[in-house]
Amino acid sequence: MTSLVTQNQSRISRAADYANEQTLLKVQRMAEQRDARMSEIASIAQYRQKINRELMIEKHQAQKLLSTVRDASPIKAQRVLKKHQFEMPKAQVLPKAVGKETKLEK
Repeated sequence: MTSLVTQNQSRISRAADYANEQTLLKVQRMAEQRDARMSEIASIAQYRQKINRELMIEKHQAQKLLSTVRDASPIKAQRVLKKHQFEMPKAQVLPKAVGKETKLEK
């Protein structure tokens, strides 16, 4: 009878040890998942900050270019735009009216 009690106690002890190990593994997995999520959130925030910084720099440069072109003569504006690899918009030529003659056509 004592051997049966001893076997039962050792089985219960092993079951408790196994349950403790499983609980510890679950806690470790959850901690790893939390750390991974926090790391991902931090990297996304850094990426977003980098993109916003680059956007603000480009916006400032565009505003500076716009004010330079706005205040400059047409020749200087064209030179500045060529320097920054932009093309000056060409004036649109309106199509001639059909059936009407102008003084220049006569």
